[in-house]
Amino acid sequence: MLKLETIFHKEALLVQVDPDHNFLKAVWLKQPTSSEFRKYILLVTEYALARNIKIALFDIRRRSYMEYCDQNWTLKEIFPLFEGNFVKFAYLTKIEGLDLMDTLRLQEAQDNSTLQKTTFKIEHFLDEEQALTWLFE
Repeated sequence: MLKLETIFHKEALLVQVDPDHNFLKAVWLKQPTSSEFRKYILLVTEYALARNIKIALFDIRRRSYMEYCDQNWTLKEIFPLFEGNFVKFAYLTKIEGLDLMDTLRLQEAQDNSTLQKTTFKIEHFLDEEQALTWLFE
């Protein structure tokens, strides 16, 4: 059973952690601007790296899309920082949203990258319980 502690809560993002399980959950509460997205992702990244977080669930159902420039920024600036650190990222999406398209692009780029594929995995889920099951298996 997860014991989540809120570490960050702003208008656009809620971040909770269970330090005993090296688990982080980030829930987008609204569509962020590009500057908000980058600022908050940097905060989450710094926190995760400093505390050796191994698994993360990103609930992006209230985030409609990610700007193409932010997708490229994430691939170039953020993903390489996690090589060998995060074991798994799970994205909780909705099937009708554009959010699925941008995170699928991130997953495809990650799968084709030079990063160690065995230590960095990304999957998409429509159900939170299924995502958590995959993260903790």
